Amino acid sequence: ICLLITSMASEHFRLNLREQNIQLNEFVSNLQYYCQIPEKSSFLLLDKVTDDLGIEHLRYQQYYNKIKIEHAILQIHAKDNIVQSMSGWVMKSEPELNLNRTLSDKQDENTMYIKVGDKYRIARKLTKGSYYVYIDIETGDELNRIPLFNYANVQGKAETMYSGWQEMTTYEHE
Repeated sequence: ICLLITSMASEHFRLNLREQNIQLNEFVSNLQYYCQIPEKSSFLLLDKVTDDLGIEHLRYQQYYNKIKIEHAILQIHAKDNIVQSMSGWVMKSEPELNLNRTLSDKQDENTMYIKVGDKYRIARKLTKGSYYVYIDIETGDELNRIPLFNYANVQGKAETMYSGWQEMTTYEHE
């Protein structure tokens, strides 16, 4: 298990755990320990799928102090109840908060931590036009903007009301 702990020095990781012989239930019960993440962190199971080879694929979302961490998802792969590998991204350091009010005054399902540079900020995720926009809860500044559609300029066909199926191009615009 020492190999596992020392291997997770970075936030992005991919670990081969076949030689560790760790039971899936024991591993999941101790994710905080194995991932070496802050004490107030927790994980929520998003989904569990078993493929045709009998390998279980589990995805977990990381939370800190009951607030979602955007993009912090662990993927665990197990065969016959033994963990085979783990990959994903986790928040490994405590976020810095300077909130003037208590967070519960501002918190909802769109409140989350995002990484900005080398620090984590708490933000509200909004949809504006064709973008996800992350607004800093403390300052109101826009921290990030991510397009909802990437590479939307594509060729395709559409069924029109009067002319049947027609060739068309869709264009990404705002």
